[in-house]
Amino acid sequence: MGKNYILIEIKKLREHEQITEDALKKLIDRIRSTGYISPIVVDLKTMTILDGHHRFNAAKALSFKYIPVFPVEYNSPSVKVVSRKENVKITKEKVIKMGASNSLYSPKTTKHTFESKPKKIKVLISELV
Repeated sequence: MGKNYILIEIKKLREHEQITEDALKKLIDRIRSTGYISPIVVDLKTMTILDGHHRFNAAKALSFKYIPVFPVEYNSPSVKVVSRKENVKITKEKVIKMGASNSLYSPKTTKHTFESKPKKIKVLISELV
């Protein structure tokens, strides 16, 4: 995945999946208490979030201007996506299309895997506001 992470303005990113409010509230509390957030994974070409919708929404709720991002090339064979739901067929093209639309998949519909999984990195929230 190249360089560890880059900072990207939150307003430039696109979601493709909904979140759950309970998980969001717990994450916001954890970020406030620890003082850090881990990077999310984003397709750099389309700015679509592939992993980290809850962290993205927590960052928005905490009024961060930037969020740490692991950039990936979504078309790369090293990035894979599957559906977590039997009745929903998922492709990379559908994820990008959903990210460009005004609608979102329900929470936990997609699961992305990365050949070289990002390491756990802690970015201080003071760098993001």
